[in-house]
Amino acid sequence: MICAILEVGALVFNLNTAALPLVASDVGGGAGGGDSSKQQPPLFAALNGILVMPHLAPRLAAAWCLHCVSLALPSQLSHLVTHCLAQLRDHRRQTQVGVSGFSYAASALLGTVRGSKLGLPSSKSKEVLSLGQEFVEKGLRMKDGGDKMALVYINGGWALIGGFISLGENSVEARGRP
Repeated sequence: MICAILEVGALVFNLNTAALPLVASDVGGGAGGGDSSKQQPPLFAALNGILVMPHLAPRLAAAWCLHCVSLALPSQLSHLVTHCLAQLRDHRRQTQVGVSGFSYAASALLGTVRGSKLGLPSSKSKEVLSLGQEFVEKGLRMKDGGDKMALVYINGGWALIGGFISLGENSVEARGRP
């Protein structure tokens, strides 16, 4: 399964804009807002299921696949980040694997921003940083109580903060200040 996920990512990357119907929920008018009540594109539906699998390797492969998608289709980057953040908010109280998978996916997506001509809105990067900080703080508070979710929150938070840092020094300077 991992090889298949990585091959799908490579295929989308090589197809470039021809792969847009696989990943865009609204090809003509742009996909914004992150409304999860709409039917998801086929690739996202599959990757969402993989990002909440119990094993780490498929979750990381799905994050890499999303990284390849955002490299091939930079116009979808903002929508993908919005989707990952929405899923993180949904899963943060429910499942360890959801927090882990969508944190790694958001971090992988942020890794493509520096090479993208379109970039990412500053509000999204601020949102990523604040969610990462929230996860680390929550994990540290939970650690004292011996909760098993503490390590998941800390790892997910640091993945998000690492993705934020990958945006570059100008982004970190401008947005990292309180």
